[in-house]
Amino acid sequence: MYLTNFCIQHAYATELFREEHQAIGLSTCSAAWGIGLIIGPALGGYLAQPAEKYPQIFTKDSFWDKFPYFLPCFIISGLALIVAIACIWIPETVHNHSDSNESTDADVLENGSKIVEKEKNVQKNENLFKNWPLMSSILRIIQS
Repeated sequence: MYLTNFCIQHAYATELFREEHQAIGLSTCSAAWGIGLIIGPALGGYLAQPAEKYPQIFTKDSFWDKFPYFLPCFIISGLALIVAIACIWIPETVHNHSDSNESTDADVLENGSKIVEKEKNVQKNENLFKNWPLMSSILRIIQS
């Protein structure tokens, strides 16, 4: 499951960011996963068994004593719900970053002039098998 989500995150970040910002976007995905691996278990352990750890707030022989792991599950489910609702505002990736013929600073550095190669522009009739981000994400999913 991790590899599938990882591939989808990287494919989305590749489509969302311009070429000059893709490295920071892709590394942010990996860093967020690593931070989650540290904070997730720590938060779960901190909130687990609240009747034993915090008797002044959660009384014995209560709901929290019968279900000692409900609180961390409830908190993380609430967080997942907030993230799912926030996904409504994630931008759609089926667009070009720039339809103008103006070159970016990265193009100037790469080509040495303000001439933008026509091959870099996404063509509407382009074959899907030539779409590198799409095909690489599909191959990663197949391999996992």
